[in-house]
Amino acid sequence: MDSNASDAEFETQNLSVIGMDGTTLVQCGTSLPVVQQSNGEFCLFEMDSKSSRTWYAPALFADYRQEGHLSAFTRPILCSKFLSTSEQPLVLFVNDDFLEEAEAQRLINYQGTRVTWTRIEGESVTTWATCLPETAANEWLDFCAKQLLQKIDDRLHEGDLVVEAEREQLLKWSDLGLCAATEAQTRWNLYLRYGVAFTSKERLRQMFDKFVKPEFPMSTWDSYDKEMCQIRVLMKGKQHGL
Repeated sequence: MDSNASDAEFETQNLSVIGMDGTTLVQCGTSLPVVQQSNGEFCLFEMDSKSSRTWYAPALFADYRQEGHLSAFTRPILCSKFLSTSEQPLVLFVNDDFLEEAEAQRLINYQGTRVTWTRIEGESVTTWATCLPETAANEWLDFCAKQLLQKIDDRLHEGDLVVEAEREQLLKWSDLGLCAATEAQTRWNLYLRYGVAFTSKERLRQMFDKFVKPEFPMSTWDSYDKEMCQIRVLMKGKQHGL
């Protein structure tokens, strides 16, 4: 073990993760962990800002939570080796509705270490949280997004987009997938499926200008529309066994 790793392990051995920065405005995602020392003081844990971290008195925790500056866990997660690596640890959160729609299970094990989950307090839908290295958290989220992408394609193969309920379900899965997707290609594919299920060309163009174009500046409306048309043709062919 190198000296930097030893320093990181020493620094985190008396810490526990008791919450995360901000609130859960979406069904899944990541945020910086809020950690607590054995004396009760807490702070945001950022790997590159050890010297500038601000530790707050325990009495301020409830106020910060009430003001929406942080979300609290129902029970702390004892710091594992994930906080002792050189990679930024993140809180990964996901609610039960998302897990059901994505037909996904919470991650159980990562690199031989059991992943501990806890609930986030005060959520209307049961929401789970854990702490993982950034790469692991993003990989799991993108895996779930690809699960939703596959569900969309399966439904497009057999479904009838004339039925309003079918379109609404596909749009919901696309929204949830975009909430989770972290890889550019996954996000592009989900934006395309969103467009396939959309009926209003005018509103779809507004969506492209507001969300797709800023994220994919090299894309054009014509190229986006062309790829959507190709997907529609492909799906219709598969529906007819071509």
